[in-house]
Amino acid sequence: MKHIFLTITLFFTTFTFVGCGEAVENFGDYADGGSSNTTRTNIINFIRAQGESLTFTGYGTGISTGGSTTFKITAIDNKHVSIAVSGVTDNGVKFTNAALSMKIAQDGSATASHEDLRTCRYNSFTAKFTLTESEFKFSASYQTAAYASYSISESIRLYQVGDLVTVNGKTGVVFYVDKTKQHGKVVSCQEAAIGTQWSSEFVLVGADDTQNGANNMSKVKSISGWQTKFPAFAWCATMGADWYLPAIEELKLFTTNESVHDKVNYALRVHTGDGSKIASIGSTHGYWASNEHPDDKVNIARYVNMRDGSSSKLNKKSGNAVRAIAAF
Repeated sequence: MKHIFLTITLFFTTFTFVGCGEAVENFGDYADGGSSNTTRTNIINFIRAQGESLTFTGYGTGISTGGSTTFKITAIDNKHVSIAVSGVTDNGVKFTNAALSMKIAQDGSATASHEDLRTCRYNSFTAKFTLTESEFKFSASYQTAAYASYSISESIRLYQVGDLVTVNGKTGVVFYVDKTKQHGKVVSCQEAAIGTQWSSEFVLVGADDTQNGANNMSKVKSISGWQTKFPAFAWCATMGADWYLPAIEELKLFTTNESVHDKVNYALRVHTGDGSKIASIGSTHGYWASNEHPDDKVNIARYVNMRDGSSSKLNKKSGNAVRAIAAF
């Protein structure tokens, strides 16, 4: 499960959002660039994608001595967001199980009822949620019963396939994002030459994770002298500590998925030029995956054959091209 952390500063108050979400390949289900007739639905869906709750806590608000307030945002239906409030108000009054039920308008603005405001000891509380392809923004202003006024405004960066992201000093192109749109994986802008070996000797590694090449990379690194024995893996390691040789299913995402492949190549062409593009199906290229082949794990490894886009097998000492990937 992936976790999300967002820090908000409210004058002298710090808020931290925490959320989680399941991984998906298609992440374009929430934002439509701000179309007025679907903004509310997209916002509700986005909040749900974070695990259906976003929590932030403030300390020392207003004129109190050490007061703190915790807000938990939860999407409860297709038009409302509930904000549970607990803690100590700025005038020192403790409260628990208070809540603001906020109706979200089509434009993303939200207001609380007078009854909820009284329960939370606020004179007013208004909020605005904004969602685009690249940003989720939360803004709010409120006045406490002690007539102290506050405002919040913070954005979360959202990613999509084709964005450039730097991991440990090396820039790559996003080819996958999870459901939160805040985490994903990038592929390197460079590649190792076609003649790069999977390994220079025949040895059983146990590299059998087809979904996450980082686990296969760890097994290779546990072998003495791996930097010289496993050239494809060693090349990926030169990119940085978090870069690794992709597992077969990760590799297929940016080599044989036409939509992802084309978006990644467009970004590579704009960023570094045509020479850095990933080979297309129909070419003579082959790209190593980090998996040994189940037919013969000692001698054979898996790769994607770009002649036809098939998942194929090849002698480990043979040469292929290599792309490194990293999670962010």
